[in-house]
Amino acid sequence: QEAAKRGAGFVVAPTVDEVVIQTALDLELTPLPGAATPTEIIRAVRLGAPAVKGFPAETFGPDFVRAVLAPFPALQLIPTGGVTLSRAEAFRAAGAWAVGVGSPLVSAPLDAGTLAARAAAFVGAMRPAAG
Repeated sequence: QEAAKRGAGFVVAPTVDEVVIQTALDLELTPLPGAATPTEIIRAVRLGAPAVKGFPAETFGPDFVRAVLAPFPALQLIPTGGVTLSRAEAFRAAGAWAVGVGSPLVSAPLDAGTLAARAAAFVGAMRPAAG
């Protein structure tokens, strides 16, 4: 509710919590719950999440993304947690819809130019290869 009051468009959660998902939907926010197994991922989608944060991505890797998307190709999976620039490229190649990035984006040294350059690099890594 606080996120909605402050103008957020989405809510990220570490787990699949039915109350958080439903509250976000009721407030017209996009819920992005975190899940680590195919069962949790599908439960989140069935509860109304349009995309699911795969967490922790550094543990399961791109092969997990590829394997989960094989039977669920329309799933919008967002690996998060331990995503580096090179891993972002690997997750995109595996079919990830997006990635969540923290420390590699905002670690020191940080100024507006550095942040913009890092963000641009991650955006570029997630663009499909030309061909």
